[in-house]
Amino acid sequence: MSKLAQQFRRIRFGGAQVGFTSAPSAPDRALLLVASLPRCAPELVAAAAERGADAIMFPANAGAPLREAVRAAGGRAVGARFQGAVGPDALAPCREAGCDFAVFDLHAEAAILAERQLGLVAGVASSWEDSLLRALGELPLDALEGEPINAGSPPLRIRDLLRLRRMLALAGRPLMVPAERDLSRAELEALTRGGVDAVALAPGLLGDSAAAVGGAVAQWRAAIDALPARELRRRRERAAATLPVAGLRRAEVEDEEDEDGGDE
Repeated sequence: MSKLAQQFRRIRFGGAQVGFTSAPSAPDRALLLVASLPRCAPELVAAAAERGADAIMFPANAGAPLREAVRAAGGRAVGARFQGAVGPDALAPCREAGCDFAVFDLHAEAAILAERQLGLVAGVASSWEDSLLRALGELPLDALEGEPINAGSPPLRIRDLLRLRRMLALAGRPLMVPAERDLSRAELEALTRGGVDAVALAPGLLGDSAAAVGGAVAQWRAAIDALPARELRRRRERAAATLPVAGLRRAEVEDEEDEDGGDE
C-alpha cells in the first residue's frame, strides 16, 4: 500500500488501532493537505514538507532531479503528475527514484493499471455518467482527483457539494479537490462535511520560491488544523451497520425463492 493510500485511510477512519499493534498514531485531521508544486525542485519539496504538507506532487519531467526531491520530502508521500497518453514506461523513472504515487488522466494507456509499486490517482469530472464513475471503483486506484475550484468559482454551493458526494458515492474512492484560489473556513468545513478527503494547493497558490511555498503551506496547514475533526466514529458505525443489512436482504431473497419453489 502506498503512503498516500495510508494517509487516506487515516483521514477516513482515524488513528484506530489495527490488529494487535500499539504503535502511536497521528492526530485525526479534517482534510489532507497536498502541495502541487510548479516544478520538481528539492528546495521547493523541502519547504512544503517542513511547513506541514501531508503529500507533495509536481509535473513529471524527464530531466527532473527525482531522487533528490524524494529525499527532500523527509518521508512524506511524493508523486508526479502525468498528462495525456502516457504509458507504463513513463512511470519507471518515478518508481526507481522512490516516488510514492502518480497522477494521470483517463487518456493514459490502460497498461499503467498494472503498476504495483506506485499508488495511482485518476482525474475525474462531475459531468461523467453514473456508469463510468461506478466503473472507476473497479480499477486499482488509490484516489480520484476532482475538478479544481478556480479563481472564477463562486463560493461553494449546495449543488457543488452534491456533485462531489455523487462522485464519492458512485466511485467509492477517496477524493482530492484542487484549489486554485483561497478557501474560507466555511468552505473548508463544507468540503469536509461533503466527504472530500484532501485539498491540493495549485501551483498558482504556492509560488515558485521556497519562501513562497513554505509560507503558503504553513497558512493552509494552520487553517485545516483549526477545523473540527471529522465524525470518524459515526462514519465507521454507519459502514458497520450497512453490512448486516445487505446480508439480510440477500437472505430474504433466498427465502422468498425457496418459498416460491416449494409452492410448485
